Amino acid sequence: MIKSCFLILTLLSVSFTTQARDSLAALRNDLNAAVTKLQDQQDQITALQTQVDSLTPDIYAIGDTGPAGGIVFYITDAGAHGLEAAPEDQGVAQWGCFGQSITGADGTAIGTGAQNTADILAGCTEAGIAAQLATDYAWPNGQTDGYLPSKDELNVLYQQRAVVGGFALYYYWSSSESASSSAWYQYFLSGNQANAMKYNTLRVRAVRAF
Repeated sequence: MIKSCFLILTLLSVSFTTQARDSLAALRNDLNAAVTKLQDQQDQITALQTQVDSLTPDIYAIGDTGPAGGIVFYITDAGAHGLEAAPEDQGVAQWGCFGQSITGADGTAIGTGAQNTADILAGCTEAGIAAQLATDYAWPNGQTDGYLPSKDELNVLYQQRAVVGGFALYYYWSSSESASSSAWYQYFLSGNQANAMKYNTLRVRAVRAF
């Protein structure tokens, strides 16, 4: 009788041990599956965050270092876009092509400087002119897409001259032609804007849009 009871207890113990082992293995499998699912979800979250970051523009304020390494002096779209100025002058030069009208280079509004500059370089083949100095400038972060600011862009640059810094108290060319013999400039001592003969040698400060 005692032997029979012992045998039954032994069989029950083996059965319980097998069940526990099987249950533990199942739990481990469930845990591994859950961990794998979490890792997949984390990868998806990371991928989605990367997409969001790529679609979210950098936001700039006046005085910030811009994407090309210049100084931001004008912003639109709550700082997502705007203009930055080179941190230094590019030298002095003539506007170029005195007595020759440059088709398309008469824009004065903010946003017209780049096209003015392109039109100047397309229509005036003189070397070393102001527009050329502006486009030849290599920005601190390597970009070479600067241009000579339009009349209104130059005026905003004058208004933010203390923020941008490095200006001489002298005359600066804009890219806005006023006549075949003259173009707009700004005097950075008084802020006065006027026309000057294109053969005058004035200072150049490149800007770029972002």
